[in-house]
Amino acid sequence: MGIPILRKTVELKTTFKPTVCGMKVNYLLHSLLFLLLSFCAISCLDDNKELDWSKEKIVVISSEIVPVEIFGGPKYVDGMLIRIDGENRWKAYPVGFIDGFEFEPGYLYVLKVEVIHLANPPMDSLNVRFKLLSLISKTKVGNQS
Repeated sequence: MGIPILRKTVELKTTFKPTVCGMKVNYLLHSLLFLLLSFCAISCLDDNKELDWSKEKIVVISSEIVPVEIFGGPKYVDGMLIRIDGENRWKAYPVGFIDGFEFEPGYLYVLKVEVIHLANPPMDSLNVRFKLLSLISKTKVGNQS
């Protein structure tokens, strides 16, 4: 007969979970997912919306009609030369460009206008609009027909 050997099975109950630098992987993944979703949500907010802004200006309008090329093609329309106070050069704009102003050839105009700078202008238009505030002077110039 032999000596009975007692075999005892020992079960080790461990609560070991993989860790990265002492943090549980599951917690780390949840934290990263939360940060990613937070970043995506914040980046979708449009807090920096550009707004239209305006400034009052004095403009001089020439007495003559000039051709102005319109957007989107080689077509020309009647235009007027406008010089904004403080600038040296004349710019051509279509007749009727200034809201509330009726252009009449042969007269030199001095107007007080509101220049509205559009933050999101239409694709086929300028980024400014003019609105008549007051007519300062209207002077007959030469003989034009």
